[in-house]
Amino acid sequence: MPPVPALVLGLSAAGALAGAGVSLLGAQKKNQAIKRAKSAQEASARVASTQNAARADAQKTEIIRRQERVRGAVAAAAGETGFSVDDFGSQLDQVEIDAGTNLTNVQSSSILDQLRLDSELRSVIVGLNNQREDLFTSGLSGGIQGGLAGLQLGEGIGAFQDAEEQRKKAAAIRLGSDQ
Repeated sequence: MPPVPALVLGLSAAGALAGAGVSLLGAQKKNQAIKRAKSAQEASARVASTQNAARADAQKTEIIRRQERVRGAVAAAAGETGFSVDDFGSQLDQVEIDAGTNLTNVQSSSILDQLRLDSELRSVIVGLNNQREDLFTSGLSGGIQGGLAGLQLGEGIGAFQDAEEQRKKAAAIRLGSDQ
């Protein structure tokens, strides 16, 4: 009977160490995966931001080219009809106003898209950070669970040994009474 408590303590300690180690390793791997996921999200957001800026630049360029085409068409029409370009002043003014409005709209849209991208990234990063595991707590929890499992195993072995010892005593008593 004396080896049982040592066995129980030994199994409990071994279970605690194993449980703590496994939990700690699992938490480290999870945290590393979260770190990689955050990096991937940040890289994706940078690409989206670059695409957003390029799209806005292309739209601005198209607006300016359209404005220049209209000015050229007005100048050509004025030359063909014998009128002065100044005679089309109100139309040219409207072209300038339209171009300015369109450029402002593109710029505003680009800013709003960037704000949306930034907000989505922050939301994803917060969600990922909330999934991180504290290494100390994880190791402690695993150690406690492993220790309890080892304790139960040790107690089960101890109970088996006690039952075996009782069986042997009962067999010896039967043998003694049979004689």
